[in-house]
Amino acid sequence: MSWLDMRTVMFSHVITDILSIVVVYLLWRQSRGRYRGLSLWLAGFVLQLLGTILIILRGSIPDVLSMTLANVFVLAGAMMVVEGLRRFIGRVGSPVMNAVLLAAFGIINAHFTLVR
Repeated sequence: MSWLDMRTVMFSHVITDILSIVVVYLLWRQSRGRYRGLSLWLAGFVLQLLGTILIILRGSIPDVLSMTLANVFVLAGAMMVVEGLRRFIGRVGSPVMNAVLLAAFGIINAHFTLVR
């Protein structure tokens, strides 16, 4: 499969993230008061886009940003989307455990990326 390189994949991922942000923003603006969780979806997709952009900039920016912070942004974005889905269907969970897991992931990721 030499016809598809990583730059093409990452470019299409950024375009897909931008389209997702636009669609979720329009949904959020249209029905702000009716559905819970849409703001978390929007924030989650924005965090995933920022993480992807930081990954694309690897080599141009410091490693702590392009490796550690990018991975934390992508995971935090996914966690926010899942929490938004929970609230959308009416099941509110405790965000404390997600925060603890995200902090632990960030510390462990930073250790293995920067120290080792």
